Amino acid sequence: MSDNAGNTEMTWPLTGAPLNPRSIGALTPLDVLSGQDQPAIYTAMMGAETMLVYVSYVDRQRQAARLIAVPVSPQQLDQLKAGAITLLQALDQPRVLAIDRGFDGVVTAAVSLSGGIAAVPDVDKPAPSAVLHPHLTPRTSG
Repeated sequence: MSDNAGNTEMTWPLTGAPLNPRSIGALTPLDVLSGQDQPAIYTAMMGAETMLVYVSYVDRQRQAARLIAVPVSPQQLDQLKAGAITLLQALDQPRVLAIDRGFDGVVTAAVSLSGGIAAVPDVDKPAPSAVLHPHLTPRTSG
């Protein structure tokens, strides 16, 4: 997660199919997977779908955050929690949403990213080897 206290730009441009911000909902954390004062990775409901939400960028000056959200299955969550997959692998789904949300919980913009997780700058997504908890080691095949 990156943090920008001084820049006037939110971060990278949202490119993809625009979504109605009201269709996103509150994305209230159900299960906080990682985070200290505020959740950085958590699950939330969007309609009937369970979403994995990653806080990609925080702009304290604008009092807003950019979230990356992807549909997630119980099996994928179990794999993530066990360290069988990395955070980036969990976020690398066919449907990747970028959501701008104020600290007040109001969604101001949302898109379905046309380039998937690859459209997110490296600085604003987890490192390829990052796992949910530092004591976990991702298992690789080979």
